[in-house]
Amino acid sequence: MQASRFFAPLALLSSCGFLLTLSPADGQAQVPSGERGVVITGVVTDQISGDALPAAHISIAPADAELAEDLAEEGEDVTWEGETNEDGLFRTERIAIGVYQIQITSVGFTSASQVGIFLEDGTVELTAELAPQALELEGIVVTVTRQSRLENAGFYDRRQLGFGHSFTRDEIEARGPSRVSDLFMGIPGARVISRGGIQRPDVRLRGGCVPDVVLDGVPLSGPVRVDELLTVHDLEALEVYHGATSPMQYSRSTCGTILAWTRPPARAEGASWSWGRVLAAAGFVGIAFFATQ
Repeated sequence: MQASRFFAPLALLSSCGFLLTLSPADGQAQVPSGERGVVITGVVTDQISGDALPAAHISIAPADAELAEDLAEEGEDVTWEGETNEDGLFRTERIAIGVYQIQITSVGFTSASQVGIFLEDGTVELTAELAPQALELEGIVVTVTRQSRLENAGFYDRRQLGFGHSFTRDEIEARGPSRVSDLFMGIPGARVISRGGIQRPDVRLRGGCVPDVVLDGVPLSGPVRVDELLTVHDLEALEVYHGATSPMQYSRSTCGTILAWTRPPARAEGASWSWGRVLAAAGFVGIAFFATQ
């Protein structure tokens, strides 16, 4: 009464992420006369949790192609394929003794591959531990579209229609003006009138009329000098309209309208604040208050 003799290189935990060991079954009875070959039984488990792996695929094939042909000609079974049951167990049919390549695969786990050399008939037990495989997922791109205040105010829609003249922040920086009134130079029908001394220039439109000024969508009362209201650094965008081309919601006269849009506080951080802007806004609020009494 003896167990089958065999030889199999042991594979320790490696960079491939698996552990595969082979050992003869304890107390294996001598193979009855007339029965040749090796039966392999085994279990496949998760290397991390120790849980059984059902439906793991096992493939056993001769490592030597010439030997496989010779054995096949003699009518010997030299290959076997199958899967583990719900308990992670499997058992092969009887195959001829020889040198075999044993491969074990399971979805989501690193494959195991081992050469086994079986020298005598009998039964061999196999234990395979497969390491979980890190699945590589395609990159996920999340795009968030947030409308800016200019978009909400219709700036780009009016700009696309082509009425009036407009400047974005990038265009303002490209021109490099020292004062807001410098942006009006070159606009057809617009004039910048310098009063001399310490007074700021006045902006006039066609016919020398005084345009309405709207700051961040709020109409300002009375004549306003744009250079006293804002600095270049304050501006996010500027729109200039003559007469009837003024947007209906901002049009209050036949002269025209200047729409000034300021930069968000985070973008204008560190810039000096225009006191004219504060006073002009405060004046509008005061007038609106008394008008409602």
